[in-house]
Amino acid sequence: MSASSRNETYQAIVKQYLESGTGHVLCLSNDQGFLTHLRLVVTKDLGVVNSDVITSIIDPLQAMKAVIEITRHCQSPVIFIEQIIRGQDMSMTATQIRQAFPSVRMIFITADTQKERLMLLIEAGADAFIIKPVSTNTILEKMGRAITPMTALGKAIEHTRRLFEQRKFETAKEVCQKILTAKPGNPSALILMGEICQAMKDYNGAREAYEKAAQSGEDFLAPLQHLVSLYTETGQTKEQVRCLEKLDSISPLNISRKVMLGEIYLASGEAEKAEGMFSKAMEQATREAMDHLSDISSKISGLYADSGDPAKAEKILRDTIAAKGNFLSRKDLFLFNKLGISLRRQGRWKDAITEYRRASRLAPDDESIFYNLGMAYAEGEDFIQSKANMLKALEIKPDLAMSSPGIAFNIGTIFLQSKDKRAAEFFRVALQQDPDNDMYKKHLEIAEGQ
Repeated sequence: MSASSRNETYQAIVKQYLESGTGHVLCLSNDQGFLTHLRLVVTKDLGVVNSDVITSIIDPLQAMKAVIEITRHCQSPVIFIEQIIRGQDMSMTATQIRQAFPSVRMIFITADTQKERLMLLIEAGADAFIIKPVSTNTILEKMGRAITPMTALGKAIEHTRRLFEQRKFETAKEVCQKILTAKPGNPSALILMGEICQAMKDYNGAREAYEKAAQSGEDFLAPLQHLVSLYTETGQTKEQVRCLEKLDSISPLNISRKVMLGEIYLASGEAEKAEGMFSKAMEQATREAMDHLSDISSKISGLYADSGDPAKAEKILRDTIAAKGNFLSRKDLFLFNKLGISLRRQGRWKDAITEYRRASRLAPDDESIFYNLGMAYAEGEDFIQSKANMLKALEIKPDLAMSSPGIAFNIGTIFLQSKDKRAAEFFRVALQQDPDNDMYKKHLEIAEGQ
């Protein structure tokens, strides 16, 4: 199937779902840009007239209440969940929703491409995740895949799961067996068969189904999670630990699992292993708390900066950087960038350079650090160092000037002050992005006249 045909198929699936009278989308996000995009996809791209099919909330504490209300008329709503809201990770909220409402379709919105973090989202119950920035086709594809299986096999599995949820175990098992006869190694059908057998206390059948699903290689987490549940229920501690350890190696950010493993080690008399696992859990919990601190600090310092008090913004940022200590990483570059801006607003460009240099040690390959260094040196009228740092930024990201007309103009201005003929090139790039800007035109004339 071609990409255009696939897009049309997803579009038709989502449109039919939303116009059926039982379809609904819940968006738990504080990203107004994403919410606006989502509404435009529904109303403009799909032409859905009823805007009430979308509910948006910002407060995570209202999430469960909203899901309860929606599921009164929609058994399987699509829920978009922002991974981080106001510095708080939404994984726990998602897990609670998934446990209470297994039939919901959950799509995480995230800017994090770290594999371990994405694995944690899957563990939290994500049917899919969207990595920002988001395109219309991506939204439609993720929704289309989540709403309804596009194959007869998928529909048969969904039908069997409904039978299972209705506790019609014998009928569900018969139907599932027919699916596996047609598709012997299908991991989704194998996992469902395992769940049915486990509910019927056929533990050997459940174990066999889960292990076959784990061998398929298509789904690492789900079969192992079900095996943990099975071995916990049957009291097979050794096998339970084996699966937990494997899960921990695949998805190492799950703090609750580390604590569980530590508890089992401790009960088994393996004190050293227990202590090691508890230490890892504490370290991860501290790291997540520190990430939360960074987000809150960024918000508060931004409010002070916007209100014209860069000194208070500076204090908030310095306190946060000091508190994080050994937990500082390249993810914290934005703290140093904000601190540098606060210092430059106070005319303290030398202090800003000191902070940018500290940041460059965390991420020596980040172009934004060297761009900001260039700007700080320019404010101190040291155009030799300013240009050297801009060249370093351009070496890391050759198309940096295309990021915005302002960036292109600033680079051009620094090159102009350095009497570098390449200044004109950057003013042209600025004008490509903002053709009517008189200041850009004037500087281009000066650069061309050198």
